[in-house]
Amino acid sequence: MEASPRSETDAMAAITQETAQDLRQEVHALAERLSSSATWGDVLEYARYRLAVQEGLAAARRGEFASEEEVQAVYARLGIEP
Repeated sequence: MEASPRSETDAMAAITQETAQDLRQEVHALAERLSSSATWGDVLEYARYRLAVQEGLAAARRGEFASEEEVQAVYARLGIEP
């Protein structure tokens, strides 16, 4: 199953599922967890991770799952033994 290209607007829509307060709390919590050597790149990497998780959860709620055969085909293509 290949990911379809998404516009920035579509990607950002997944973030809006959280309330503004939840987002503010998460940003503040992230700031507290950052090491003194953290960079903006670290922050952006975490934001991309959170967005990917939210998109995955939204896809799961819509019932968009890979079949057993699709998973096995990807494993075979990558040389991974299940």
